[in-house]
Amino acid sequence: MKEVKIIDHSDKKAFLLETAHQLFSENGFDATSVRMIAEKAGMNVAMISYYFGSKEKLFEELLVGKTNYMREQLTAIVENKDLDPWSKIELMIDGYSDRILTSGGSLHKLMMREVSLKQRTEISNLIEKRIMFNLKAVHEIIVEGIKKKVFVHNIDFPMLMSTLIGTLTQTVTSDSMFFRFENVDGKKHTKKIDVNEVSKRVKKHLKRVFARYLLIHPEKYNY
Repeated sequence: MKEVKIIDHSDKKAFLLETAHQLFSENGFDATSVRMIAEKAGMNVAMISYYFGSKEKLFEELLVGKTNYMREQLTAIVENKDLDPWSKIELMIDGYSDRILTSGGSLHKLMMREVSLKQRTEISNLIEKRIMFNLKAVHEIIVEGIKKKVFVHNIDFPMLMSTLIGTLTQTVTSDSMFFRFENVDGKKHTKKIDVNEVSKRVKKHLKRVFARYLLIHPEKYNY
């Protein structure tokens, strides 16, 4: 599940960010040196110091830039008064699935690794703040649904979000395991796993789970 990027080489800073993203995804943060980034980008090491100051600051700017889209998307969903709470949940699930699965999940895997290891306090704190902003946005949707009597009131929000993120993380980090799940019936399924098809299946699965858990009248929806 590889992410394909078209990069404007005339924007040296953006090119360095995308080059670093690629190398971080392939090798991890620690195994990727500033020299490796500069060499792959065809630039002098001094350019990284000029634009970012350090590898850590480069990574932080990469994280902020890459997570802004989901933050803005969730904010727009929450503030959209034309959408009912369940439609907002559907769009939220679509947004998370598209950002994590169809992109190949490289940034998501980097973020989860940094949060779990906590080797770099500033970076892990930054990631946690970005995650918490998104979680609060989803929580607003849940509260709205409860107030409008669309959702049940006894919702375990941490477990609900763990179900969402856990499902997406497991799928994107263990595509080989996903293939084994496909073959659990003993038959050999040789069809190549298509990322778009997997994304559709994950979205449908998550919406079915969320509908059964959240909705007072899930029978009204085709899940």
